[in-house]
Amino acid sequence: EIMPSLVGSEMCIRDRRYPMENNGKVYLSGFWPLVPTIAFIVLLYFPLLSKGFVQIHGDGFVFGVPMLHLLRESLLNGELPFWSDLIYGGHPVFAEGQMGGLNPINMIVAVLFKPILAHTVLHFIYLQLSALGMFLLCRQLGFSSIASGFSTLALVFSTLWLGTQGNLPVSATTMCVPWVLYTFERYYLSLSLRDAAVSYTHLRAH
Repeated sequence: EIMPSLVGSEMCIRDRRYPMENNGKVYLSGFWPLVPTIAFIVLLYFPLLSKGFVQIHGDGFVFGVPMLHLLRESLLNGELPFWSDLIYGGHPVFAEGQMGGLNPINMIVAVLFKPILAHTVLHFIYLQLSALGMFLLCRQLGFSSIASGFSTLALVFSTLWLGTQGNLPVSATTMCVPWVLYTFERYYLSLSLRDAAVSYTHLRAH
C-alpha cells in the first residue's frame, strides 16, 4: 500500500498488516533487521564493559554515580532512599525524579553492579531498549521490517541520541520516547484500558 512518508512529501511503501497482531512466527521472523543495530551497540560498548572502563561525562560525576551509590546502599540494607542528611541540610532524595529510584532497571543494576560500572551498564541497556522501542514503533506504524531496521539504526546512532549517553537521567528519558509513541499507537488502534495503562506508565517514566 502506498502512503505518504513521515518525512517530507516523498512516498514510501508501508506494510499495513500490523505483524504484532499476526501469529508468533511472523512476529518473531520480522525482527532480524534489528540485529545489526543490536550488534553495533554491543561492539560500541564491548571495550568499556570488558575492560572495566566507564562512560561518564558532566553530571555523571556529581549526580549519576553518587545517586547510584546511594540507591545501591539503601537497597542492600533493605531500605528505600527516602531521605539523606548528607546533602546540604537534608534532602528528600526519593522525591528527586532524576534518580529513578523506583525504576526496576535502575534498582536491579544498582544492586548487581558497583556504581561506576552500573553507570555504564545502564547506558548500554537504555540504548538497547531505545532500539527495540523504535523498531516496534515503526512496525506498529506499518513499516516493513527492513525499513524499521534502517529507521532504528538511524535513530540510535544519530548525534542527538549518542550525545545523551553522557547523562544518565537524559539517557533514561530518551529511551522512553519511542516506547511512549509505540504504546500510544497501540492504544489508538485498540482503545483498550490495558494499552492505555501501559502508555500512561511509559509517559510517567518519561
